[in-house]
Parts: sequence; structure tokens; C-alpha cells
Amino acid sequence: MAGRDLFPERSAEQARRMSVGEGHLLYVEEFGAVDGLPVVFLHDGPGGACSPEHRRLFDPRRLRAILLDQRGCGRSLPSGAQEANSTPYLIGDLEHVRNALGIDAWIVFGRGWGALLALAYAQLFPERVRGLVLSEVFLATPEELAARRRSPGRDAGSSALAEHYLAHDCFVDGEALLDGVPALADLPAIIVQGKRGNTMATRLREAWPAAGWIPDSGERVAFADEASARDEIKALAWMAAWVSSPHDFL
Repeated sequence: MAGRDLFPERSAEQARRMSVGEGHLLYVEEFGAVDGLPVVFLHDGPGGACSPEHRRLFDPRRLRAILLDQRGCGRSLPSGAQEANSTPYLIGDLEHVRNALGIDAWIVFGRGWGALLALAYAQLFPERVRGLVLSEVFLATPEELAARRRSPGRDAGSSALAEHYLAHDCFVDGEALLDGVPALADLPAIIVQGKRGNTMATRLREAWPAAGWIPDSGERVAFADEASARDEIKALAWMAAWVSSPHDFL
């Protein structure tokens, strides 16, 4: 990912591995304003990881950014571990990290699979969420799971951890997540469509009419994820303003 509209490259200011139980050590990094709005980023997957490019989505003057590699992913240990690794564990890990960092409530930003985790977390812990940014939405509905199982090159390109989740329908009921959206009606949320034809983003918008909406611009750029990244930066700026001055959005 590259582009002049993204924030400059930077290093993490703090990085550590946190014990979250069952032998798992979660890689967690932070940067940005110490007194800024806390926002946690949930990467795509299952089986993905955070990268240095993801740091370029966050305004370091305004936000306290927390990026973590989910269980068995990236720099978390043990690498690729499937034991004690399911969606409920990942949601519980977010509460562990939030408590460990002394954060009362945070903005939760999820991309793809991370959007599913963000929505599931918010439905369990709404009092700990100041706002949601949901991009390139994936909810593990039966149709989405079937499409992934039919995906060309899946056997060659999927990690064992991704296959572990796919074999168990991602340990979640995607339709139930959609059914639970009305309970979050008062929570600030912005949906970023990301890629054209993302039917789950559209369904989520229909279920959540009060949420902000950033559609696919149709822009074609030199770098694969640049247009989506610009939209995510815009969404984070909107969310920061929304959380800071909610009366301006009523």
C-alpha cells in the first residue's frame, strides 16, 4: 500500500507480547497521541496479521492507535496455533488488552474478518465501544462461507489457521450478528463498502440505517488498496469528530 494521501511511514512506539491465557502470547503495538482517542485495529483473516502499512491509516496527532496480531497470527505466539483459538477467544482477548492498557472504552476499527470481530465484540461489550468503523465487511454468513470454500486457489493460498476457522464456520452465526444490529442503534458507526459488490456491507447498512456510509468510489489507482485506505482514513476522521462532538451529528 502506498500513496501520498496516507499518513507517513512510522515505527511502533511501544510493542509487547501479552499473555492472554491458554499459552497464547498476543503481539500488541501502540503509537500516536498519548492522550488521543484510543482506537484498536482488527486485521483481516482469519489468519492474517497487522503490517507496517496499517499504521499509515491512523492520524498520530489525534489518535492513540493500538494494533494487535490475533491468536496464532503474525508475531503472536505460538505461531499458527489452533488450540484454544476460536472467535469467542479472540473477542475475549480484546477485553484483556483493553484492561491491560487501562482504556475505559475505545473506537473499534475492523477490516474484513476484523469487521466481524468488531461487530461481535460490540454486541457483547457495547459499554466498552465508543464507535465502530467497519470496512470491507465480512460476516461469515452461509453464502460468504460457501464462496470462500469455492474460491480458486484456496488450497494453495490458505493458511492452516484459516482452514481451521473455515472448517468450523468461523465459530459464529453471521445471520445472528445481523439480527443483533438493532441493539446497537445508538452506537456511532461508519460502514466503508471497500470493494464494489460487497453485499454484506450493503446488508449491514440496511440493518443499520443510522450508520454512516462510504461507498466504493469506483476510483482505479496504481496501488491495490490505496482507494480503500483513503476511505478508511476518512471514516476514522469522521468517527473521531463524531465521538468528540456527538451533538454535531444529531
